[in-house]
Amino acid sequence: SNLRILRVLRLTRLTRIFRVLRVVRFVRPLQTLVHAIFQTVRALLWASMLLFLINYMFAILFTDVVNSYLSDAQIAATEGPMLHKFFGTLQSSTLTLFQSISGGLSWAD
Repeated sequence: SNLRILRVLRLTRLTRIFRVLRVVRFVRPLQTLVHAIFQTVRALLWASMLLFLINYMFAILFTDVVNSYLSDAQIAATEGPMLHKFFGTLQSSTLTLFQSISGGLSWAD
């Protein structure tokens, strides 16, 4: 009777070991997947930084051109406030350009 209980315990231990071995088999692909995700996030951050720098450079350019245009030219009463609203300051130019590339603002507005 005691021998039978010991045999059953040994069998349960063996099945437990086989379960662990089956799970360990999946750990390596999981490590590879996590590593690939971290590498992708790093590339995404660099791409986002590049996008922000390009957006910022064009915001500087548009702000300078709009402010020069508004100070020099005689423009229509409807055109001036809109230009100043969207491109009058560097912050508003950056926001306007970001909204236009992300779908938050249409060029028709």
